[in-house]
Parts: sequence; C-alpha cells; structure tokens
Amino acid sequence: MSSDDDTLPTDSALHKWFTLSIEASVKLGRRIDSGKRYKEQLEAAGFVDVVETRYKWPQNGWPKDKKFKELGRKRLLFLPGLVCIRLLNRY
Repeated sequence: MSSDDDTLPTDSALHKWFTLSIEASVKLGRRIDSGKRYKEQLEAAGFVDVVETRYKWPQNGWPKDKKFKELGRKRLLFLPGLVCIRLLNRY
C-alpha cells in the first residue's frame, strides 16, 4: 500500500495493518496481493509479449480530481464485498 503523494507514512497504523495483512495471507498460502505478479505468472505459463498496464485506483472519495473521486467512491461500495467473497470461497 502506498500513496503517490507521500501522504501515507510508512510508520502509520494503516500501513502497518496492510503489511501485517499481506504477511498473514502469505502464511495462510492465499496471497491477497497476487495481482502484483500476474505478468510474471503469465510469462511463466508460456504466454509471450505480455503487456502490463498499471492504473491509478483511489481507495476513497478524497481525491480532488473528479474522475478519481468517483473511482474511489465506487471502490468503497464494491471492493469490500468482493474481498470477503474471495476469502470465503477459499475455505
């Protein structure tokens, strides 16, 4: 977890929570940050010319930019439920 404008200090409670959540998911064998390795995994599976495009995805409705504000609001509505479904489907 990071911020592009350095407003999330690495010593913050939120950053620590996120780091510990990643560590826990690794120990459980169900990484919650697997998206970071999709390109590598696809190439390892034999796909060639894999192109990775990263997009900025705000986590809340705080951005000043109207487009990012809307994306952040939608994330707050939909993502928590999807994460719960994903975790529950694993067990």
